[in-house]
Amino acid sequence: MLKDKVIVKGYDGIESSATYENLSNNYNINNINKSTLTEFFSGDNMIKIYAAFAVIAFIYLFIIYMVQILLDTLLLSVVGYLLSQIIGVKFKYKSIFNIGIYALTLSILLYCTYIVVNLFTGFEIKYFTIAYNAIAYIYVVTAILMIKSDLIKQQIELTKIVEEQKKIKEEKQEEPEDKEKEKDKKEKEKKEKKEEKESKKEGEAPEGSNA
Repeated sequence: MLKDKVIVKGYDGIESSATYENLSNNYNINNINKSTLTEFFSGDNMIKIYAAFAVIAFIYLFIIYMVQILLDTLLLSVVGYLLSQIIGVKFKYKSIFNIGIYALTLSILLYCTYIVVNLFTGFEIKYFTIAYNAIAYIYVVTAILMIKSDLIKQQIELTKIVEEQKKIKEEKQEEPEDKEKEKDKKEKEKKEKKEEKESKKEGEAPEGSNA
């Protein structure tokens, strides 16, 4: 704050200035000068200004990042849905959208950590945005392929169960036929034994009559 004007330096290093007279005319505030501004930006007023700025910045950033996350989720879900159609696994779009949300969870946590570290230390990671998106896409692709693998295993198990049931059914159908064959065989054996006995008796009868 100078004698006749105020200079504001932005975060990016760009400076802008305005005279007290222009500020008074633009905002309809009388008696703006260095002493009044110095008094205003001190003590409790400064705390209120910081608090208001923090709340406004939080709401603004929250809205911006929520919109960004929603757009990323929509893009992820579209890619996941197309991939599921290509590999032959039919998903509802709602299921793919939920997978996209879970896929972004780790990326969002890493991104929040990176923002905090960057604000306090100035540490930067090149191509972090690419890694942020890559992690989510890898998660979606891996999840869809794992689900397909599980579905194939379930299908194989169901096929085995159906084959076993078919064998059991065939065995049950063959059991009555086997029983009937055994019954016919026993009856045939009995009949043969009976015929043998009768033939023996007929052979012994003449000898008895001569005696």
